Amino acid sequence: MKQKIICPHCSKEFPMEEGLSSHLRILEDKARENIEKEQEQKLQENLKKLKSLEDLNKEKDEKIKLINEKKRKRNKRSCTRCG
Repeated sequence: MKQKIICPHCSKEFPMEEGLSSHLRILEDKARENIEKEQEQKLQENLKKLKSLEDLNKEKDEKIKLINEKKRKRNKRSCTRCG
């Protein structure tokens, strides 16, 4: 036997599942919104970290390029064929 409840506002009788389903839907929506907000915050944090790492990588690439250029110049000067 399904339990029935009576609405305190309109005195309509309906199965308990129907009354609880709207509350459950509200809770699910709130939980989903909270999760989406958390995920958005994490995404923004990760994007900042990614940008920072990309900047560091770019700086290191530039340093490596300069070092390689200096090595090439040194090697050119010491090469007997190049003069």
